[in-house]
Amino acid sequence: MKITLNSDQEWGFTINPLNFTQVKILNEIPEGCFFIIKKREYLKEIERTIIRNIYGRVKLGKIEQYDKKQVSDLLSSALGRYILKTNNLPKHVKIDGDLKFTKPVNFVFFVGNYDIFHLKIDSTDLNGKNPKEILDKMIQKSSLNLFKKKRETKWKAEYAKSGVSKCTKCKNYIERGNLRLGEPSYYQEYLSFRWYHESCIDWGRFNQDLITGLEEIKQEDKKRILQKISK
Repeated sequence: MKITLNSDQEWGFTINPLNFTQVKILNEIPEGCFFIIKKREYLKEIERTIIRNIYGRVKLGKIEQYDKKQVSDLLSSALGRYILKTNNLPKHVKIDGDLKFTKPVNFVFFVGNYDIFHLKIDSTDLNGKNPKEILDKMIQKSSLNLFKKKRETKWKAEYAKSGVSKCTKCKNYIERGNLRLGEPSYYQEYLSFRWYHESCIDWGRFNQDLITGLEEIKQEDKKRILQKISK
């Protein structure tokens, strides 16, 4: 189906439920494919630009608009069919959490750089077969890690690479080359850091094991940080 996007304000991806390939939308959404369209929108009341997501599928030449949960449910069923057909996982799908005989299996499906769908399958999606048994065999045969990476919980010490990051506490810029401390933060499953000035940190909550990067900074800076932690 032909579609026209405002190249400056709109972009998106199609998802083929047969093989979970994702393609950036240019001017068409193929029949049967799901889509996510992202629209940049400025809100005067808060003086901020936000991004709205539109989800749906092209069916019989028409666009059917869904919410994200509906797309996730449909993709979950499609994932079950894919596993039965290929005995493998699609490229951008990872197992989320431990496998248990009596529980459904959770997955994450990464789309583009910032979007993720949470999928779930049980025996009803696998023609009565136990998903743990199927996935255990798949894991043994695969040379790849089929599990989602665990979330980072440690802070990071480093020198500011530019002068554009702001301190989360005082809201002032952190000058280039100055030491900064980063708190891990996730948008969906994508890691970023909330940065702080050294002087804006509550050091009473830290121990050395909670901070990475101390070996890469100057010895005098490392010594000062360790002294603050030990107080």
